Amino acid sequence: MKLHLPLFALLATVTLAGCHSASAAQVAAEQMDMEIPAQEFSVTYKDHGAFRGQGTSCTTLQFSDDAFLEKIQEKGTWKSLPLDESTQNLVYGVVDSDYLGTPLTDEDGMPLIPEIENGYYLINESKKTDEDTSFLMHTQDLFVSIYDADNRVLYHCTLDK
Repeated sequence: MKLHLPLFALLATVTLAGCHSASAAQVAAEQMDMEIPAQEFSVTYKDHGAFRGQGTSCTTLQFSDDAFLEKIQEKGTWKSLPLDESTQNLVYGVVDSDYLGTPLTDEDGMPLIPEIENGYYLINESKKTDEDTSFLMHTQDLFVSIYDADNRVLYHCTLDK
């Protein structure tokens, strides 16, 4: 029996090591196709919805300098704020005669991203065309990243339906 215990411990270690998952910052970097410099802190909100791997997640990364801002400006794919109408509706909801909520909210219905005046944003555009941005409210999987240049904060949210 003593021989089996070390073997079991070794097997469990190898198995668990294979189950390692990437950090939220690594996932954001991969989705944005960018390197993310060291950050001061990171906070992640996750709502898995009905099934594992589905739902909403939002990672907030605070930076101590403008290194990430410089990367955004070098990349050339980020757009300057304000958000276009469809992205605005996705992130903050549609405010018309009635408020239509957004899927990017916490459990209390509050937007995961505060309103930001100075910065940049990026949204996966694999299903987006120049003529039609309505896909944002109906797409199966998407991410939106908004960088607050005044406070050096990156908000990276994903929605998996």
